[in-house]
Amino acid sequence: MEKKELGKLEIHILNKLYRQTNIGEDYIPFHDILQGLRPHQRSMKEAVKAAKKLYKMHLIELHKGGNCISLHRKNIDEVERILREFNDMN
Repeated sequence: MEKKELGKLEIHILNKLYRQTNIGEDYIPFHDILQGLRPHQRSMKEAVKAAKKLYKMHLIELHKGGNCISLHRKNIDEVERILREFNDMN
């Protein structure tokens, strides 16, 4: 999937998990992914939609019934490629 198909919130989620090295069983609570965003960007509804999209792309894993989130342990190379492309374009 191309980077162009990912929105800023999806990129934010990937970037936050990657920076904190939340991979596989090293997960964080889902609501923590909204930290670092401006108050008007902190929509849990939009965050859930973004996470579902990333989950379907096999870029993230959900834990504890969807209450926690981490990067998919087998697709770290793909996440790195997406983040590299995004950072090169900005």
